[in-house]
This record gives sequence, C-alpha cells and structure tokens, in this order.
Amino acid sequence: MKLRGYLFAAATAVTAACLTVPAQAASLFNNSNPISFSKDTRVEFKFHASHGAYQSTLAVYNSNRQRLQNLFVEDLPRDPISGGKTNQYNNVDSRGTCGVTVNPAPCVTTYTFLANTSYYLGLSSLGINTTVFSDDPVGGATPGGFRFVADVDSVLYPTKYAPPTGANFKSLPLQNGETAILINDSSPVDRDANDFVVTAKSVPEPATLAGLGVVAAGLAASRRRKAGQTA
Repeated sequence: MKLRGYLFAAATAVTAACLTVPAQAASLFNNSNPISFSKDTRVEFKFHASHGAYQSTLAVYNSNRQRLQNLFVEDLPRDPISGGKTNQYNNVDSRGTCGVTVNPAPCVTTYTFLANTSYYLGLSSLGINTTVFSDDPVGGATPGGFRFVADVDSVLYPTKYAPPTGANFKSLPLQNGETAILINDSSPVDRDANDFVVTAKSVPEPATLAGLGVVAAGLAASRRRKAGQTA
C-alpha cells in the first residue's frame, strides 16, 4: 500500500508538471515584454510557411538583442514555381515551404530558455536593414511585427498579396498549449502577418519523461506483485 501511495503521488506530480508547461509557454509569448520563464523551459518551434519576398532567418536573441541561436534559416526567398518570380509574388505571395526554402524537413527545432532570463525572437531578412523583434506588434509604429495567437483551435493568415483586402486565407490548426507566431517583416510595402509562420510549444524535459517511465514501471511491478499474492 505504501508503494502504491508513493507511485500515485509521483505520477500526480509528474503529470501536473507536464500539464503546466504548455500553458506557461503560451501565456508568456506576447508583445508587451521580453520572453521570460520562471524555470528553465524547452520550447519546440515548427516552421509552417513563409510569404515574404525576402530570404529570412528567425533566431533567438538575448536582452541586448544580440543573436544567440538561429531557429530557421531560409535557403531561398521563395519556392521556385512555373511562371517565375512575378507569378509567385502575385498569386501565392512569395510562398516558401518546409523542405524547399527551409531545411531540413520536418522543420522542427528546440531552444531551452533559462529561468529568469530575458529573450527576444527576431526576424532578419536579406535586403532589409531592420530586424523585427517579438516586442514589435503588427500594425505598430514601425514596419513589421509579431502576432501571437494561443488558446484557440486555429488561426487564419493571408496567403495572397492583395492589400488591403481580397487576400486568400489559410487555416493553421493549433494543438493544446501551442502558440501561433505570425510575423511581418520590416518591409514597408505591406503589414500582413504572414512573412514567417511558426508554431511553438513547450515540451517536457528528458528528466520528466524519465520520471513518467519510472512511475509506469513501478505501477507494473506493483500489479505483478499483487497478482502473485492472490495466485
């Protein structure tokens, strides 16, 4: 009974830790403050698409806005399609996809944010001198910006260049605890938050996953011992 009680308590604690991490990541991604977590937090980023005419890089920066690590680097400014640059620009807004402009597929990477440390996300683009940072809101005083969306089933973003109206839209489904990051580069031509489309979610540390494995093994051993006593 003592072993079962211990295992139940351990399972409850580990499960609670796993459940609280995604909510923390979603609630702290905003334009008002630097990115900061109360404990070390590993965040998984996934690239979905880009719709910018420039070749861009999304990276993590420190509080002094110095680059720490690249998350996604475009090898090309847009996917090659029939009709060339003009067709790409007018019909699909310079679409870039995983495995073509960003490599390697599946275009997923992680970064561990240290506790009580300030960070920024930043999008830099070849041919544009200004880097857009995560505390710049879309539609703010300067061209470019970040839009964060969480706690919804999906979010729409434009996929055709047609300012200010008439754009086609694509739905991006969001998992529980996942945040959509929609970025407009600093080009003054438009303010559509689709130049870089990424999702982010915090993931359990390996130690937490190992803890779940220990709990599962302990419960299995407890069941076998109980079965042996009743046989």
